[in-house]
Amino acid sequence: NFNKKFGVHSVELLAGHENYDYTFNFLDGFRTGQIVDGVSELANFTTTSTLNSYVDRATIESWLSRVNYSFDEKYLLSGSFRRDGNSRFSDKVRYGNFWSVGAGWRVDQEKFMNGITWLNQLKLRSSYGTVGNDNGIGLYPFRALYNLANNAGEPGFLQSSLENQELSWEINKQFDIGIDFGLFNSRLTGTVEYFNRQSDNLLFEVPLPVSTGILDIWKNVGSMFNRGVEIQLGGDVVRKKDFNWNVNVNWTKFTNEITKLPEGQLEIISGTKKLVVGRSIYDYWLREWYGVDPADGAGLYRMDVYNAANTRIVDKGALDDSVSSTSNNGRYHFNGSAIPDFYGGITNTFRYKAFELSILINYQVGGKVYDATYASLMHPGTYGTALHTDALKRWRNPGDITDIPRMDNAQVGIYNAQSDRFLVDASFLNVRAVNLVYQLPAKLLGKMQAQSGRFYISAENLALISARKGMNVSQSFTGVTSNVYTPARIFSTGINVTF
Repeated sequence: NFNKKFGVHSVELLAGHENYDYTFNFLDGFRTGQIVDGVSELANFTTTSTLNSYVDRATIESWLSRVNYSFDEKYLLSGSFRRDGNSRFSDKVRYGNFWSVGAGWRVDQEKFMNGITWLNQLKLRSSYGTVGNDNGIGLYPFRALYNLANNAGEPGFLQSSLENQELSWEINKQFDIGIDFGLFNSRLTGTVEYFNRQSDNLLFEVPLPVSTGILDIWKNVGSMFNRGVEIQLGGDVVRKKDFNWNVNVNWTKFTNEITKLPEGQLEIISGTKKLVVGRSIYDYWLREWYGVDPADGAGLYRMDVYNAANTRIVDKGALDDSVSSTSNNGRYHFNGSAIPDFYGGITNTFRYKAFELSILINYQVGGKVYDATYASLMHPGTYGTALHTDALKRWRNPGDITDIPRMDNAQVGIYNAQSDRFLVDASFLNVRAVNLVYQLPAKLLGKMQAQSGRFYISAENLALISARKGMNVSQSFTGVTSNVYTPARIFSTGINVTF
């Protein structure tokens, strides 16, 4: 590190090197046929049932640098450069160079701002930079891997992945421009920022034909962008000697779009999504659920074209429309996105003498969730398996109007197949945290010979309001739920004292 001031000039320099080395040694053995009691060493057993070992290793080596320059604390410049080498990529493309530049202008420090008393902070800033990503690709994605095994006692191995020597860093290029301001003696502060994040060489597991015997291969598949606006406002609604009420609100809206896929690859289907140029990686691609036949309670899916052999109900509004009780006949279509219309948080902080109460609320408006957890509980009668209480609303008698098919064990995997039936509005309101703090009085602190102290009571995840009770909307940004615990409701209390 180097820091130096030359009159109105200020310079900060940083140069560094870092190395990350991950090694995992695994050994597992299981033997049976105990010889004597009380000895747990492997030698005390006669027959080896399983014996396995392996070593995993990954390394990253980086050189990094940064320079910050300030002129009269009004004009700010910054730049950084780093070079990263990663063992997850072949030695031909192992190293990546990443950099950034930024600039800021403290407008409020200019002489022409001297007469403006109601504006006490105004800063313009912008930056552009690149960063590499290797997240989620495992330790050896560029290598051809093999599983060692035996067949009837004969040694052998089976290929489990294909090599890709060209696999390299995913590169994110981000541009930001924003304004920070403070008004009325900082009674109102805020930030407005626009961002554009372009991601190239996207890392993705591309599905392979079944004939290869291997499910997929890691590739750099294309490009996409995330663009949006973030706004943060904070201020004192009430500012008195003994009482203060502060509100802080943040709001974010963004869009996502795929701009490029590999040559000859028009689409990639993965789970509930289909990647197509011009659409988002978060757009749902699912079979279209039609409803329940009131005559016999069969679950129905809309088909692509009219088919007399499969038609059960014909939509009179479209003569070429037909439906089927077999999920495999249902047509696929895009239906909504996991991306919300907007989301953010609201914090209210109240201070009265020695008391302080803060309440944090998170919110999201729009978007959809594919509730896979709910879908697993809406099967048509798998024996010995839990059911959602919505099963009580199922079809029972001819003429019943409902969206829950009849109970029919023969239809397991058909009526609760992956479809837009299980898409749910992702809007939610969450009382994330509530904290009450009491600053201990000086007289009591003096008796304790303490410098400071406080008593607090806090609560987390007090309430979550969403379209389906118990659904954890924010479990995954991809919008698909799974069987994990929802955030626990936590209460805590304590005393902090500094002597």
